[in-house]
Amino acid sequence: MKQANLQEILQGYMRFFKSCLQIVLFGGVIIVAAAAISLPLWYWATHNRTSFNIFVICVIAAGLIIMVVRKLRSSVETSLSKGGSRTKTLLRPLGKIIRLLITIVLVYSVVFLFSMGQPFAAVPVAVFSFLLIGLLYFRPKTG
Repeated sequence: MKQANLQEILQGYMRFFKSCLQIVLFGGVIIVAAAAISLPLWYWATHNRTSFNIFVICVIAAGLIIMVVRKLRSSVETSLSKGGSRTKTLLRPLGKIIRLLITIVLVYSVVFLFSMGQPFAAVPVAVFSFLLIGLLYFRPKTG
């Protein structure tokens, strides 16, 4: 075997092992970063549940608010560029959001009452919720 061929084979193996080492090091960095983020959160969640739950709910709510505001902004811009009314453009998505929030509150209240062992309170609330949700989503459209 020629010296040049042996040199190329060794360089090929060096590139291969260097790539393998980079993959292993990258995996190690990922593991360390994941541990650095998740372990403090795990400790917080297990030692102070209330503040952790409040924090998580606030983060989710903030994310939802940001998504809704971005969607509203793009919807308004699109509607205004087509010559639509700003009021109608804002009221249509806000109406959907309000209906969704009412539905969430009603379903949550029914589940909460049943989980607290209050069936005599939960059944009328469930019937009322069923009727109100039907009214919100399935009533005939006017106009």
